[in-house]
Amino acid sequence: MADLDFAYKNVRESVPAGTPGKWAVATLYARAALYEGTYRKYHNELNLSGSANAFLETAARISGEIIASKKFTIYNTGKPEQDYATLFSSQDLTANSEVILVNIFDLNKSKSQNVNSTVFGDYEQAPAKDLLQTYLMKDGSRFTDVANYAQLGFVAEFKNRDPRMSQTMVYPGWIRVPDPTPYIQRLNKNFTGYHQLKGYVNSTDNAILNGVDFPVYRYAEILLTYAEALAELGTLTQAQLDQSINLLRKRAGLPDLNLAAANANPDPALQLQYPNVTANAGVILEIRRERRVEYAFENMRFDDLMRWKAGKLLTTSPQGMYFAGLGKYDLTGDGVDDIILIDRTATIPGEDQKEKNSLGVKLIYYRTGLIGTDATVYLKNGNNGGNIVTENVTRNFEEPKFYYRPIPQQQVILNPKLKQIFGW
Repeated sequence: MADLDFAYKNVRESVPAGTPGKWAVATLYARAALYEGTYRKYHNELNLSGSANAFLETAARISGEIIASKKFTIYNTGKPEQDYATLFSSQDLTANSEVILVNIFDLNKSKSQNVNSTVFGDYEQAPAKDLLQTYLMKDGSRFTDVANYAQLGFVAEFKNRDPRMSQTMVYPGWIRVPDPTPYIQRLNKNFTGYHQLKGYVNSTDNAILNGVDFPVYRYAEILLTYAEALAELGTLTQAQLDQSINLLRKRAGLPDLNLAAANANPDPALQLQYPNVTANAGVILEIRRERRVEYAFENMRFDDLMRWKAGKLLTTSPQGMYFAGLGKYDLTGDGVDDIILIDRTATIPGEDQKEKNSLGVKLIYYRTGLIGTDATVYLKNGNNGGNIVTENVTRNFEEPKFYYRPIPQQQVILNPKLKQIFGW
């Protein structure tokens, strides 16, 4: 922390584009302070909770100084359906008001990247339904308060949601160039059925694909850090909420978060995920929701679960789309069936024998059954429906052991006085 403080006070503010300067240092400084403060607060096995507030105060102070500098603003052109996505698909972020540190890519300057095949594809790991259920409705209400929310199909669960959801995950009706027809989700290969869209560049131009700048540090993180640190300290005010979290909600076109209302009515679904949050529970849970949604797929989630002592959430295997059972389903939102789920023992007909929908397009066939069988799509209850399941292993998270790493054996040999902790 002393090193970060020294760097914050001494690193130049004026630096070449793409180079870490004073405000990039400040971002890392605030991030480290928030991590350590919340880690000490929630990890009672360390007996360090008495020093937690000092770190939280530092996180609030440094993020507050970044806000007070007025050097950065949330990128918001009044287009909630696209402003968020623009941050992850732009050819030039050097002048973007939200980007504190940018990694510059340009095919013509021999520094390029193309992450399309990694971001989007039929790989085994895919967005989980639990993430989709975290997004609010467009009117600010909770999706998990909707009747039968867990049994809604792909098309229904995307209706009237936080616009960031359709800028993060492929939505019904999305068109992937150069194909002019709506993309139909792929369901096989242990896939949840959901595709990541955030960071995907919908183009066939190689120069564009390889020239997308990457926002390393965003001002959005500063606002989230500021709000969380103050909420954990128990000093967060509505005015501070308005100058932090609610700026992110405004970009998304969502209603403001009200401090008193949140604390008076904490989200039961989030309370089940984070049972160790007690004081200020309502607003802390909403800040955590906002953090998960705003930073989905930006490599924040694991560290957040570790510092919040929420590792047990990793024991839940990812599940995907819900299907009521065998039959035909529309996945593009036009009311026309696109796929058909058949029993795993049935034979998929030849191309000339496949059933066609009302548009004259052949249905996509999937052999359906329980996980562990030779089916193509695994449903929780097999032919009786349920969510797509991706694995049948038992996940285990030993607390507090798995929050830490063992001392390397070589070091123990060199110094026999070193003792492993927490069961390692």
